[in-house]
This record gives sequence, C-alpha cells and structure tokens, in this order.
Amino acid sequence: MNTQVPETAEGTTPALTPKQSYERNRAILRNIIEVDHFSNAMPTSIVDLWLTALDPESNIHLPPDVKGFYGSDLRASIPIELAHDSYKYVMHESNRAKAIEYVNRMLIALSLLDIDALMTKDANLAGLALWHKALAQVRLPDRTLDLAKTLEQYEIVRPLASLSDAKLPQPERLKVRLLTMVDNDHEAAKWLRTWEPKV
Repeated sequence: MNTQVPETAEGTTPALTPKQSYERNRAILRNIIEVDHFSNAMPTSIVDLWLTALDPESNIHLPPDVKGFYGSDLRASIPIELAHDSYKYVMHESNRAKAIEYVNRMLIALSLLDIDALMTKDANLAGLALWHKALAQVRLPDRTLDLAKTLEQYEIVRPLASLSDAKLPQPERLKVRLLTMVDNDHEAAKWLRTWEPKV
C-alpha cells in the first residue's frame, strides 16, 4: 500500500487544501477508518458515514450529544482520533518501512484539518493536532522545514491550551521526546538541538 506523501524540491509537502487532500486520499482514509480504527469490525455503512464526515465540506449531521476530545468539537476531533490510531507505530515501530507507512497515514488524517483556523478556534485541538504532526514529521527524512513550521505553530498555540503537560507537552518536553525518536546524525536531530523553545 502506497501512502507516501509527495515531496517538493524544498523538502516540504505541497500546500493542498483539506478538501484537495480528502479527494486525493479517499481510499487511504477509508482504509484507516476500516482497518486502523475499527479493526475490520464495522459494516460498510458505518465506514461510509465516517468517510463522509471527514469531508471538510460535508454537511452531514453528527450526534449533538457526542463531544470530541476533552469536550471539544466532534468533527474536528475525528481526524485527530484517526491520526492517533497510528501513534504506536510512529513511536515504537522498528521496521522502518512500516513506520514510514504509518507516519504518512497519520499525516494524511491530519491534513484534513485547517490548522490555522483551528488555532484561533480551539487551542486544545490545535495543540493535539500539531503534537501528532511533529511526531510524524520528525521520522521523515528531508522534512526539517515542515517540522520547523509545525513547532513554530505549536509554540504559539501551547500557551493558549488548557490541557496539562501530561496530555499536551510543553515545547521543551516535546523537544526532548522528538530527539529520542531520531538518530543523532538525522537532519531533524541536528535542527532540534539548535531549537530553543520560547515557552
């Protein structure tokens, strides 16, 4: 299964809109929902509903009494929840090919979010999305510019979030965590050692 995120000459991912990413990655998103999230235990009709709900332009009604992460917006929480399904592979998988597959699945799920808009609307959700994004980006080669941008956004939003350090690490603790995920000679590790979080 090819879930490779395209790369530009500058080592950054193309600036797709959430809708463009959704259309390009529908098959992968369906597989994430069906396999990673529901472990092939849900009927096609449920998977279809989730896939429709992921569409950034969808008007499908979601259950009003069901909240997202920490009481937040359900629609914005779903991509983060699907991204988190890849967490154990991103963090602990020793097989590089398999780890990169799940890194890209995590990034595809998060690409459905308008991070800039989310930063002004819900600092907790934006922080969770950016935290997952950084964990994924640090494992990819030649994506240091992407990681730097993500951490710049994280520095802005983290002081506005109400979650504890255990649930959403402060930038300095995130830096330490990221450094444990890459070899010392990795390009991202070299950049992280020079990064001095502002908060």
